[in-house]
Amino acid sequence: MLVIAFFAVFFIYMLVVNYLLPMQSDDFSAYLHATEHFSFSNFSYFTWNGRLGEMLNTSFVARFVGTPYFDIANAVVATLFVYLLFYMVYARNPKTTKDFLALVIVFLSMILFFNFGANFIWGAGALNYLWGITILIGFMIPYRIYANHTYALKKQSLPSTKSKTIITAILMAIFGFISGFSSELLVPLSIVTLVVFGIFTLVRRKKIPLWFYIGILFLIIGFIVFYLSPGTSIRVDALKNIRIDGILRYMSAKEFFTLSTQEMLERANMAYHHFFKSIVFVSVFFSFLPVVVKFFKRGIKLYVAIVVLLVLSYLTRFFLDVYFVGIILILLLICALVLRKTLRVLYTKLFFLFLAWAFLGGLSVLFIGLPHRAHMGDHIVSLITLLLVLGYFYKDYEAKFNLKKILNWLLPIGTIIYALYVLFAYYNYYTLQKEALHEIKTQKANGIQDLVIDPKFYKRTRFYDRLGEWDGPSSNASQWPNTDIAKYYHVKSFRLGKIDETSSIKTSNEASKDLTELNTKTDTLESKDSTSKESTTKEDTTSPSSSTTPISSPNKDLDTKEAKDLSTTNETNKTTSEAIPNDTKDTNAPPLASPTSSLPASSPTASPPIISPAKQATTPKEDRSESKETNTPKSEGESPK
Repeated sequence: MLVIAFFAVFFIYMLVVNYLLPMQSDDFSAYLHATEHFSFSNFSYFTWNGRLGEMLNTSFVARFVGTPYFDIANAVVATLFVYLLFYMVYARNPKTTKDFLALVIVFLSMILFFNFGANFIWGAGALNYLWGITILIGFMIPYRIYANHTYALKKQSLPSTKSKTIITAILMAIFGFISGFSSELLVPLSIVTLVVFGIFTLVRRKKIPLWFYIGILFLIIGFIVFYLSPGTSIRVDALKNIRIDGILRYMSAKEFFTLSTQEMLERANMAYHHFFKSIVFVSVFFSFLPVVVKFFKRGIKLYVAIVVLLVLSYLTRFFLDVYFVGIILILLLICALVLRKTLRVLYTKLFFLFLAWAFLGGLSVLFIGLPHRAHMGDHIVSLITLLLVLGYFYKDYEAKFNLKKILNWLLPIGTIIYALYVLFAYYNYYTLQKEALHEIKTQKANGIQDLVIDPKFYKRTRFYDRLGEWDGPSSNASQWPNTDIAKYYHVKSFRLGKIDETSSIKTSNEASKDLTELNTKTDTLESKDSTSKESTTKEDTTSPSSSTTPISSPNKDLDTKEAKDLSTTNETNKTTSEAIPNDTKDTNAPPLASPTSSLPASSPTASPPIISPAKQATTPKEDRSESKETNTPKSEGESPK
């Protein structure tokens, strides 16, 4: 019942959080791609990103982002991800209290260590990471089941080779090819893992089924096709000249191997340093905790040893490099060789897990400084470490105190409290976005085509920095994603700025108009006064009625000329008024129907052409889903979703 309750609550929670996050940044670009007339040459594989999730997003799924359909689908995929990850670790369905705690740890890690919003909630990010990686894990499940049958300690019946037909091989080929497009980091790790597993299997059993080979082969083919995609080349070209601490951020494998040994080490050290995330510190601490507890079983020495281990693990934040990674691997290997029984099995697994993490970090030498959302793969590896250590302390470790009761109560209650805190952060952002949507609708209703929205509506809370990771709109109307947001709302331009700027322009124009009218009235009065004076100097030879007759043509010509001059003066005043600083303008004036903007604006179209974000952005993006590593609600509905 606990496991069923977990999945039910988890699904509802994910559904609510999905609803609370409106469309952001890449979502607008992807929506324009997905709703335009399909053009194969404009497929994301050829233009920016060949990742499976990105192709799904920009070709079809993005048209539903911001609707309940996507919220439900994304919550389902997140629930499937948690289930498949558990199955990947334990090769069985969750059912016990220990399994419930393992699921709780997975959820807590998602909201605490992962970039929760960018990996699991944000439309473009979830498609690129959550959906793609879930498909990859699903592809790996048959190999996990086969490994469990082959290497299980207790005797189990092996799968019948007769059941592994050509149809199974074809299905694995299709599934493997698709999975090859899922992740730049996890797919190479999966390939290496399966190849090593295949070699050990051959040594142990001499024969493995056909689907085993076919799946690996097509996984490799799919990754090669993905890696060589034209879109990847375009994205890489945008990063070639960017440097971090004097070192090129991106470098091809061919360029890397032309470096000297010292240059390779410097680049690798920087890669590992930038590859570090908080969950690594936590996984290192828990990896060595069983050894500390074994040799310091009780008393003050145990607590001192735990504190020392905690400090040393935390230092990885500052000293993580090739040498530090090597030291951790050597220590884990020593534990695996020296310890006996349960701890030996545990540390053998921990050694290979940290080796997998080091492999992922090594891949990052080609691309230093990955965004947090791109660390989902290594976070999963570190999370599996936590699950293994939990299993040891909960099941195999004989504690003098009742550790099970502490875990049974502390983990769920702590997770619920933190999950509510995260939910409040999303609700706070949702209310701001709802106000932004209201302001957008109000300005459009008033005929404004150059939207100016207050930046406060896009301010993410500093108390939860994993709300999301995307490029937000800016004050430059010609910069991405402002250009695509403007196309989505069918206006000329969109930018952030103080809303009172538009009302100030109208106030200045109205003041200029009033001044013009006042000058016109003054000139008229002066003209009448002059006429009156002239008439008094003439002989009184005419009748009284003739004194009221207006002077004709000369004055008419003069009035026309003065009107032109006044019109020119009015235009000058209008231009001058737009240059008045904000603090000198009337901020209480209503918004202008057609605000003047000195920024270039794109004209709205019913089916706007899609401009490559690589051309629109003023600075290159490390990842566009990323599609690029942002926050506006949809215009059709009343809610920001």
